[in-house]
Amino acid sequence: MLSACSETEDPVATIDEGRVADAYADLTMLSESVRLGMPRDTTRTYQAQVDSVLESYGMTREEFEEDFHRLADDPTRSRLLFELASKRIHAILSRRDSSATVP
Repeated sequence: MLSACSETEDPVATIDEGRVADAYADLTMLSESVRLGMPRDTTRTYQAQVDSVLESYGMTREEFEEDFHRLADDPTRSRLLFELASKRIHAILSRRDSSATVP
């Protein structure tokens, strides 16, 4: 369910593409928090957290991987996917920074 666009127009994300991008951003943040030394969870706990993030977007791991790869394999859609994910990550980090400075 991709939206059509001409070569001069920027592509517009479908709801599903936005959902995949948001899930990807949240998974990236989760992975980064584990990598940066937040409490070291076991692999099983980490996998449960991944599944929980995906479930919050109404996806299974398999559905996410299929949709992600479908979008990532298309140059136009992949650019949009990563732009949307980047915006979400920046928004999360901004909220985190804002809440850290509030007494």
